[in-house]
Amino acid sequence: MFIAKNNGLIIQAKETREELEQALEFMVYDTIEETNVNYKLVNGVYVSEVEQAEIKQKEFENKFFYIPPIENIFEGGYFRKQPKGYSSAVESISTADSICTKMNGLPSNTLTFYSKPNFTDENQCTEEWLIANQFKNKSMTLEQFAQFYITFITAWNTQEHQ
Repeated sequence: MFIAKNNGLIIQAKETREELEQALEFMVYDTIEETNVNYKLVNGVYVSEVEQAEIKQKEFENKFFYIPPIENIFEGGYFRKQPKGYSSAVESISTADSICTKMNGLPSNTLTFYSKPNFTDENQCTEEWLIANQFKNKSMTLEQFAQFYITFITAWNTQEHQ
């Protein structure tokens, strides 16, 4: 791939130097250089695959937070900061806590968790992929849920208030 830069801003990317020179015939540019990095036009600006992945990761981290695994209770995964139907993850876990108290344990399939996508794969950075790769909790006793609740709130506070 060949890229044209003007004051450090990538203004064009093409597979061959000839294609690039032809596309730039009426443009002003500083340099033409060969690169192994692929660029994509995003909102009128060329962005590298690495930068695209970083943007996708930040978008994901703005919507989800990680809950670490708890041996024999929870395998670890991501939870929405604002699950559908709730104002926040804390409201959601408080509802689960009420259910757990009334039912003497948390039933399976009460909470929804998500796998971390590969941010360099555009197919994995979609709501459809997230839904297809979501998973639910296993049933938990009161004691297990108490451990999970503490881990959940600690993860929320640590990641939300950095």
